[in-house]
Amino acid sequence: MKLNYYDFQELLKNNNHLKACEPLESLWDALTSYMPISFELAKKAAGIIEQGEKDFFININNKINEQRIEGSAILVYQPTLEDMPKNICNFDGLKISAELFFTKSIYDFIHWARLCVELMCQLINAIIPIDNRLDTKNVDVAQIKNTLKSFAEYHDLLYLLKSATGRSIYKYICDFDNCIKHRKLVDCKTRSIQFSCGSELSPKFVISKCPDKGIAHGELDALKKIDEVSEFIQKNYV
Repeated sequence: MKLNYYDFQELLKNNNHLKACEPLESLWDALTSYMPISFELAKKAAGIIEQGEKDFFININNKINEQRIEGSAILVYQPTLEDMPKNICNFDGLKISAELFFTKSIYDFIHWARLCVELMCQLINAIIPIDNRLDTKNVDVAQIKNTLKSFAEYHDLLYLLKSATGRSIYKYICDFDNCIKHRKLVDCKTRSIQFSCGSELSPKFVISKCPDKGIAHGELDALKKIDEVSEFIQKNYV
């Protein structure tokens, strides 16, 4: 059952859990605003890049067709720099590389996904008995799990938390977010114009191999991965 945000906030206030309202508000903003915005911006930037590649091939075909009309014996055209897609996101005159904007949006999206889990832990911490609460500046998943073990009434909540954080996608989110502090450790990139000779093309948008803590995170299709992260957060934290 999904709770209405305002009803839940009122429930917290009525049960004298005023300190839980702040992490709830932050969690709500992350779930309903920051994550979805970053998700859609990444998709929009990817769409601009994909359209640029389509336009590139249309342009090349048009140039070759022009040669055919002119009666050229050899139908060939060597692309120039001017033919290459510009892939620009234009925000009321502010022009940003779509590839750069795509990377930034991916980083933002997965970072907010990580924060959703941390904010949930802060929310849980704020409603447990005061004598067992953790220092709010140092709340993490492992500490919350350990604390919940002491309360029989929270065993169902503990089970749900263990189930969510035990999944490989959660561990990937954590490893990725830890790595993006250092830009060179993990990269989100866009492959250039791809030509196919009957073979299946590699993914256009790629997250490079990510250093891990026990689970291998190889090169991944970036669009599929953000879909997976979005589904994970929606099912476990909304």
